[in-house]
Amino acid sequence: MPYSTMFQCTKCYPQDLSSLYQGSKFEEDLPTSISESLLHVIIETKDSGEFIGYTRLFKHSYKNRDAILGIALLPEFWGRGYATEVLTFIIDYAFQQLAMHRISLGTFANNTAAIKVYKRVGFVQEGVRRKANWMDGKWQDEILMAVLDEDWAASRQNGADA
Repeated sequence: MPYSTMFQCTKCYPQDLSSLYQGSKFEEDLPTSISESLLHVIIETKDSGEFIGYTRLFKHSYKNRDAILGIALLPEFWGRGYATEVLTFIIDYAFQQLAMHRISLGTFANNTAAIKVYKRVGFVQEGVRRKANWMDGKWQDEILMAVLDEDWAASRQNGADA
């Protein structure tokens, strides 16, 4: 995948990933990146199997069963339901199979489409890190969000009851 494509895919990450995706370095570092993740999922189209992104779940605190979620989806596939589907899978897997208690994430405040998806799958906003990240020549707020295992279980139960 070209660096420019991957960078566009991840430019809404609060962390600076530009050095991570420099040419062959991305491919070289991928095995280590995967081994350090609780879960690393490649996202592909259903019809052709074309790579369109990935998501990762990192263990933040073993004691507290807390994980951090990251997702990167190529821009031309935004708004097609892929993020909702993969996030639902990842969250369910984290709570059911990995016994996580909490999954958290951070995103830029101006990434309204992502925030809408995160809320749709059960994340709630917990806070704002004001002017925490530099992007596109200005300071951006970072929205902190999380979903808890009991909230996820209740939402799945309510969905089954509907």
